[in-house]
Amino acid sequence: MLTNNPGSRNGRIVFLLTLVAACWFASACQTEKPVESRQFPFRGIVVNVNPTAKTVMIHHDEIPGYMMSMTMEFKLKDSGDYARLTSGDTIDATLVVSGTSSYLQDLKITKGDPNFSAPPGAASVREPKPGDAVPDVQLIDDNGKLFRLRELRGRRLVITFIYTRCPLPDFCPLMNRNFAKIAAELDKDSALARRTVLLSISFDPKYDTPEVLKQNLAMYRDATRPGLAQWLFATGKPDQITSIAEFSGVWYKEQPDQVLHNLRTIVLSPDGKVEVVFRGNEWKPEEVLRVLRQP
Repeated sequence: MLTNNPGSRNGRIVFLLTLVAACWFASACQTEKPVESRQFPFRGIVVNVNPTAKTVMIHHDEIPGYMMSMTMEFKLKDSGDYARLTSGDTIDATLVVSGTSSYLQDLKITKGDPNFSAPPGAASVREPKPGDAVPDVQLIDDNGKLFRLRELRGRRLVITFIYTRCPLPDFCPLMNRNFAKIAAELDKDSALARRTVLLSISFDPKYDTPEVLKQNLAMYRDATRPGLAQWLFATGKPDQITSIAEFSGVWYKEQPDQVLHNLRTIVLSPDGKVEVVFRGNEWKPEEVLRVLRQP
């Protein structure tokens, strides 16, 4: 039996083992690198402000070296800035992209452009209501298999929308991280896992082939230990994707290198009808899990 008496042989062994562990821990801490943030000059026109969700939809200029001109939602570092903005305002700011988040800071606001006309998009999207039946679209999964949504009935289905080239870490990558956390919890509960399917649909079929989707899914799940939860990445023909996206309250517009889009995540009952709609990127995995655990 080892003792911690430093004068004994066993005590010296314990001391040395403790010292080695401490040195290893200190070394590990020293080699852990802080997440580096990137900053970009930013200019755009406010389309609308949602202070409740703490987002601003902005039609912004090209961000050289990072993102082409598009219309999308952004968060502001200073929560007081939401009250200062109205549709048509011009913003000059700094876009900060750091780790798993992004936001605008150091806003300079030029009030109201009288010639501004908001581009079509989110304002015209209809959102599903509880009880609405999902369209039975045909998709192709990350294994290259064609399937229809009706084949997934009998289990609760959680659908979100992504594309693998999405540049902002708190948009599509966040949806993937959230689904990965849900899948990890399902793996701990075999009964719940059997009653649930997770489905991430890409609206970028030209780039997001089944092979690309499979590689992307492997980034979020251990391919050698897939667990119990069924999590599919899928895409499909443009008309099929448009059908399920519009039903879900998702608008998107293809650009040469990127896709303009909003975010929606929906939970369907086992009979293919809407139970809950989660808007944007503020929802947490625990909220979805609470719905899934309901009888």
